[in-house]
Amino acid sequence: MRLLIILTILLPQLCFASVTNFKVVNDRWPDFSTLGNFGNTAATIMGATTDTEKALAMYRFVQQSTAIGTVPYITAYRSAAVNEADLLLNVYMLHECTGFAETLVGVWRYMGYKARMIHPDSGHTQADLFWRIQI
Repeated sequence: MRLLIILTILLPQLCFASVTNFKVVNDRWPDFSTLGNFGNTAATIMGATTDTEKALAMYRFVQQSTAIGTVPYITAYRSAAVNEADLLLNVYMLHECTGFAETLVGVWRYMGYKARMIHPDSGHTQADLFWRIQI
């Protein structure tokens, strides 16, 4: 009994005392540590080799990783909506069309491609991604 108490108290301190910058990744879900890592691992998981396949893979994983819902705000007074792609992927995972488009554009840019936000007459924000089509 005494040994169990000692191990219960000391083991966590011994095991985790020197661990820094710890990250867990696997081969079935993207690495969310940076936007670039997210996009590149999503492409790898989906077996994407062309730019078109990479764009579709990134879109599918952003879609699976977020939900449509109430826009998150930074303060309790709703003064500033969260529209930063890394926060939307790693913290909130919830937004409307603007956040979804912002995440797509952010990830695509970090992967080294050109992208922009567009606001058509429909009132919804959309992501406009650019790449060369390989024939």
